[in-house]
Amino acid sequence: MLKIRMPNASLVAVYCVVLATIALLLAVNFNSAQENNVKTVPVKFTDPSSAKEMYTEYCAVCHGTEAKGNGPTASEFKYAPSDLTTLARKNNGKFPEDQVYATLKFGTNAPAHGHLQMPIWVDLFRVVDAQSRSIPQLRMHNLVNYIREIQAK
Repeated sequence: MLKIRMPNASLVAVYCVVLATIALLLAVNFNSAQENNVKTVPVKFTDPSSAKEMYTEYCAVCHGTEAKGNGPTASEFKYAPSDLTTLARKNNGKFPEDQVYATLKFGTNAPAHGHLQMPIWVDLFRVVDAQSRSIPQLRMHNLVNYIREIQAK
């Protein structure tokens, strides 16, 4: 039996490129038959220390600029994107930090578009920050803090 062995870094890089191609930043087009098509675009680099910039670039297309779940692509999903400003309210006033972090790291089980799920952001951030193992974690940490800050009072 022939075994081909691929170094871990190469396997991770291939996996991340495939994920980035398939799942990042949805843009909607309508054809003449009124069927919806979801396009993907390459991952755009943002400043990892600017959670607002990351949110605007990566999250607002679905969740909206005010994080209410009403981004430009929201109507195309089978299940509406979450209103990120009410997470604490829905959790008895406590911001669900671990749940938000886990969603960024592992995605969701519920397909949002019938077959597409929320991207697994840690993998996509690894594509953007291929030279560093710690920057994707920093990005997720900063996004979680940003979402905490925008909770409705």
